[in-house]
Amino acid sequence: MCHAKLDFIGNVQVSARERRVTNNRFSLTLVQTDAVEGRWRSRQITVAPYHTDSNTPITDVKKIELSSSSPHLSERENIVRLTIATSNPDTRAFLIIRDADDDSELVREDWTISLSIANDFGDF
Repeated sequence: MCHAKLDFIGNVQVSARERRVTNNRFSLTLVQTDAVEGRWRSRQITVAPYHTDSNTPITDVKKIELSSSSPHLSERENIVRLTIATSNPDTRAFLIIRDADDDSELVREDWTISLSIANDFGDF
């Protein structure tokens, strides 16, 4: 009897024209590059931008399930909405996507943080 090995789907990519955040609340589009089928099974990931020096998240950390079996790339997109949680973020951050099960890094990108107003949650 032959047992086929099941692997987690391959990669996830960030679809963005620029690697820049200009508002406290922003959205990212993540693209699941492989459809769940045959030997490929779904995967849970986490995504957030992190301080470059302390490696702590500057937003909430979102968990996403990559589980689409669609053959169409456009149907394997996930929109993630994030809010910067610090009043004075650094001008750079690493956008990090990790496997939620083993915490291994799948994507690490250098992003620019360029907010016109530091924080819209200020003390009034």
